[in-house]
Formats: sequence, C-alpha cells, structure tokens
Amino acid sequence: SQQMWLSCCFVIVFTCAPSNAFLELRPKMTRQVLMRSSVPFQVAIAYIRKPMGVILEENADGRGVIVADVDPTGNAASSADPVFVGDAILEVNDTPCAQATFEEVMDLIIAAETTEVELTLGRALDIVEVRFSNGRTVGAKSGDALALLAQRAGYSVKYSCQSGGCGTCEQKLESGDSTRYVRMCVGRVPKDASIVAIE
Repeated sequence: SQQMWLSCCFVIVFTCAPSNAFLELRPKMTRQVLMRSSVPFQVAIAYIRKPMGVILEENADGRGVIVADVDPTGNAASSADPVFVGDAILEVNDTPCAQATFEEVMDLIIAAETTEVELTLGRALDIVEVRFSNGRTVGAKSGDALALLAQRAGYSVKYSCQSGGCGTCEQKLESGDSTRYVRMCVGRVPKDASIVAIE
C-alpha cells in the first residue's frame, strides 16, 4: 500500500451535524454513531496546522484511506484535536472521500489553498483517549500497554527494573472519577474507560 508523511496542513470538519453541537464536547468528538460498511463508528473533528506529521495509507481494496501512523513530534500529535492511528478519512474540505484512492485524497489535500485543511474522520467506538502531561494524546484500546503508548506519545518515563517491582516508573492515572497510581512498565489501559490521563 502507498503511504507518506504528509507535509500539508489539515483541518477536520464534520458535516453531519451543526458545528455548535461539538462545542460542548471535549475533545472535539461527536457522540453520534454512524454506519460505515455496517460497522458503527463515531466522527471526530480536528484543526491541525501544516505540516501535519501523519502517515496515510490506502486500504487493501484500494478504496478509502486511513491514518497509519502519527509522528509524536508533529502538529497532529500536539494539536488539541487529536488524530489517531486507524482513523478513516471521510471528507477533505467538505468533499466526501470515504471510498477514494490514496492519490485522490492526496490531490484534495494538496489542492487546499489555506494553511489548514478540513478533514472528517471516522473513528472506532472502542477507542480510548490516553492523554499525557506533555500535551500529547494517543488513541488506544482497553488492555493496551501504557509503556508503548507513552513511547508513541513521546512521553518520557524513567524505568529501572521494567518488571513492576521497583516503582521507578509509577505515574498517576485518572480515569473518570477514579485516580490511582500505575507502574508504566506493566500497566495497561483500564477497561470501560473513554478518557485516561497520565501525569
């Protein structure tokens, strides 16, 4: 499949509901569930400057493009509107492209005349937002290793034993109304979480 680091500017726009519907939801993600290929998903919105710092990849069948990777030092990773690995690009500047090829999506992005490009992203319902105190947010699933997520977010953690015995890597984890301390080397994203904060 084709892929490349984008050095263009991205902006994400949601066209299925009025824009003020998202002002009450942070991060900018709707609670509305749509259907794509009989698989339920939610729509996310983000406003990101060029260069975005993501790798896009065409689906195996040649129709549709997803986010294959996010550079932890790029604009997408540091934006208040997160872009996650696995997000599907549904629209570029209000132009539908859920079934477009890689080249067609890139043409739409390159054709944007502003410093921001509007994108609409389809996101899996079971994605958990993991927010790190360095300002980076990554997408994960329940049970994912916190150490790998920290690495993906460019979040520095001091390790010693790396087996959970010494407590050197212990960090505060907030999920919903609960706060606890986890050892990052062996810690996992908790079940039934939607947003997790690591400090």
